[in-house]
Amino acid sequence: MTVNGVSQDGQWLVFDDLAPTYEARPTYASAVLHRIAELWEPAYAPKLILDVGAGTGIFTRQLARQFPNSDIVGLEPSAAMREIAGTASSGSVRYVGGTASKLPLAAKQASIVTAASAVHRFDRPAFLIEAARVLEAGGLLAMVDNLPRPWGARFHNAYLELQEELVPEYRRGRNSDGSGGYVDLDLVGDLLPHSEFETVTQDAWPFDAYLDLARLLALAASSSINQVAIAAIGPQEFTDRLRRLHRDHTDEQGLVRMSFLTVATFAHRAR
Repeated sequence: MTVNGVSQDGQWLVFDDLAPTYEARPTYASAVLHRIAELWEPAYAPKLILDVGAGTGIFTRQLARQFPNSDIVGLEPSAAMREIAGTASSGSVRYVGGTASKLPLAAKQASIVTAASAVHRFDRPAFLIEAARVLEAGGLLAMVDNLPRPWGARFHNAYLELQEELVPEYRRGRNSDGSGGYVDLDLVGDLLPHSEFETVTQDAWPFDAYLDLARLLALAASSSINQVAIAAIGPQEFTDRLRRLHRDHTDEQGLVRMSFLTVATFAHRAR
């Protein structure tokens, strides 16, 4: 089986600059991988799993650990992201260039299609049409995100308050739409009109991440929202404010706690 890379779309070039910091982002709650395995109904292992918008491969590697006997393809338009992903991954994982609106697979070639912290940047109607095209009958679509957990850790709340102060258009839990705005996703609502998909479900799992100062600064630098904040007050002032937040909330081990929900929306390709 051959997967042909698609030339990089210029709108994704911003992620070349963000790529070096992406590995500071947390992984996803392990329960979402178990749920994907549960929802994969056939007795045989998934033949091909396509992770769309793979970034530096954080979720792609989790998929590879959950499905060691499957062919895992990470689709990512940013060359810098793919380079880091390829260095961090091994075995059954490979990365190719391409975008969500034109998946480089033949019809019915994928057993599972995933997207982690990525669909907010997609042309979602085009992506759902493409996902339906490349999934085999009964195949699984899983769209996953890490969102801040309401009423979570005090540090995380203070961090979100800083973002909301410096980027007035932003509110916690929203996603960047890639055009300078922010969007509240309704993936269940996006899926329900599609006759190609059935058994639409959604679930969420809480988890916490503990960060030292270096990882906090790297994670913050990976955020396009924070890039807007940095443009507003300058990199030094933004870093100083993060350092003060870290100092005010750190525990005896020098760590701060961030409270997340891994939220996942699932659907099966109609048979």
